[in-house]
Amino acid sequence: MKESAHLKRVAPVLQFKVFISSPSGMDADKAIVVDEIRLLSEDAGLIDAPKLSVAAWPADIAAGAGSYGQAVINRQTCHHDILICLVGTRMGTPTPRANSGTEEEFDVAIDATLGGHPVQILLFFSNMLVRPQSLDPHQLLLVRTFREKASRLGVLYQTYDDLEQLRHLFRVSLREAYRTLSDDSASGRYSPRREALVLDPPPQVIRLPDVSLMSQKLRPQHAPQGASSYPIPLAEYRRKTIRLTWTVETSSSYFRFGFKYYDSREPLFSAGSIQTVGQNILFHIGKNMDSPTWFATAYRSGYRLGSNLPLPETKGRSAANFTLDISAANLVTFSMDGATLNELFFPIDGIPIIALMGWGDEYDFHCEIRNLILHVLPRDGVAS
Repeated sequence: MKESAHLKRVAPVLQFKVFISSPSGMDADKAIVVDEIRLLSEDAGLIDAPKLSVAAWPADIAAGAGSYGQAVINRQTCHHDILICLVGTRMGTPTPRANSGTEEEFDVAIDATLGGHPVQILLFFSNMLVRPQSLDPHQLLLVRTFREKASRLGVLYQTYDDLEQLRHLFRVSLREAYRTLSDDSASGRYSPRREALVLDPPPQVIRLPDVSLMSQKLRPQHAPQGASSYPIPLAEYRRKTIRLTWTVETSSSYFRFGFKYYDSREPLFSAGSIQTVGQNILFHIGKNMDSPTWFATAYRSGYRLGSNLPLPETKGRSAANFTLDISAANLVTFSMDGATLNELFFPIDGIPIIALMGWGDEYDFHCEIRNLILHVLPRDGVAS
């Protein structure tokens, strides 16, 4: 029998496991996906190629016990080869580790991929018309945040305006994912339950471009307090020791600059402030109009950690060197000119990100960040 162009005869793997994740209310969308998986699996069976085994909540998830409900689902779906996420106008019910079960399942797949177990992630957002009365503004915000997060993590998603468009887009994506898994299986690269051997890589030195942070008053809806920011994704360096070094130069009479270290599933800003409630720390250096010296301020989850720390040796200064160390053991240390300003233990459950930030409130400001270098070190933090 002649093989289909999108299928390859492979022997090592009997089936590929597929998990479908979506908030409630997307039954019609899921039906399209299940139908396309069935058709591809039937084609595969005709040539003795690996079939597709489908699991979805709630029909294919067994009852069980865990630290929380979603953990039970994660345990039963952690070995899937393809994750399909369908998202409409809502994310769903939050879990202790994510804004919804669907987002946590996405995070688990990303984490598996970073840990050496590649998962084919097929992400689709519905753009179908809905009744305005059924929309929840908070849920819409969570969907938008999730979509932005997926982009930052390098996931190419698709949007569809009707179910037939979903069928077409999903068919193309599914068959490409199947082709990739088949190629890896045939070459021996694929092993769904193989434990990845984790070795400390050699140190890396990544030079990032210079950055200008300045007042953004023309876009207050995107930049509260006139803030400007530069994100540095850390997904591929998760659980490694990193060091970020940079030099700041400014002649502004009023400024705030520093960094926010936060979970990428959270927004960088709240509606009207730099501070956000959630898994984040914010540390900044500031100067007021009526003072010639700088000061340091720390926040955790949107709450100030103590009073401002005066920096008396900064009188008349226009530049300083900064170092941010984040160890594999989750110890975060922030230093200026070699002196430690703040140190705390701060683990992040999800995918971390650093945003260098500057703002001037009602004043104009301009800060230049130069010599920005990301060092990725062995686990003990010592370069060989």
